[in-house]
Amino acid sequence: MSTTSWNEDWYERLIIEHLTEKLGCEHLYGPDVHRTDDSYRDVFLPDVLSMALHRINPSLPKVAIDEAVRKIQDIEVSSLEQRNETFNDYLQSGVEVRFFDGEEERDDIVRLLDFDNPENNDLLLLRRPR
Repeated sequence: MSTTSWNEDWYERLIIEHLTEKLGCEHLYGPDVHRTDDSYRDVFLPDVLSMALHRINPSLPKVAIDEAVRKIQDIEVSSLEQRNETFNDYLQSGVEVRFFDGEEERDDIVRLLDFDNPENNDLLLLRRPR
């Protein structure tokens, strides 16, 4: 391979191929994905995130999942370092939530990843328009 064929487009296609074929990621084109606005700043896709958290945490009620989604979205207001640290902790340990279950206030953990059943996780690769 010559150095002239090494460019951003080639590299992007190589990474997409690896992530989809080797790791099982689903490849989506950014403009085709529902977002809350047209700025492409939705890091956490609103429809996908809630559905995935319900699937990974089937014993938790909708109010607990909604609380976790709010906490995940709220990390956007801090510095980049704080966001990265917080989200890394969420990935490893889950999101602590407090919710009313109809009878009493409860504390629980909403897991973002299913380590026991990895097939429950959504692996999405989104490509934004150029």
